[in-house]
Amino acid sequence: KWWASCKAFCEPGIDPTDTPENQKPWSCKPLGPRAAGTAEVHFKEVVVKIPADGFPGSVAKGNSIVLGVGEQEFHGKVVSIKDVSEIEGSAAPIAGGGGGGGSGLPVFLVVCGLTLLGIGLYAHLRPADWA
Repeated sequence: KWWASCKAFCEPGIDPTDTPENQKPWSCKPLGPRAAGTAEVHFKEVVVKIPADGFPGSVAKGNSIVLGVGEQEFHGKVVSIKDVSEIEGSAAPIAGGGGGGGSGLPVFLVVCGLTLLGIGLYAHLRPADWA
């Protein structure tokens, strides 16, 4: 089964905004001329704050990751690594970890598709294992 999507720009690999069942590696090979107009956006990106103690020390900004929640996997990218005290007015960290600002705990901010909203992210985390 093959399908394509009209995007404003393309980055080869897995698109974290695709639905979990469609998170397969993309190529950026054009299938024909672009249609007039702009690419439609059918999703919203969500930034998820996750305590850094669940990640290996080698994870860096821009790395692709997989969030595992039960039997589902959600692909995302690390967009920032910050000390909790740098995030003013942030909610308590997900998956445990210290409370409120000033705790000095590093956190990862991960961009994922809107489907992550409402899911408890105390689940296991593992690095991306796809090429």
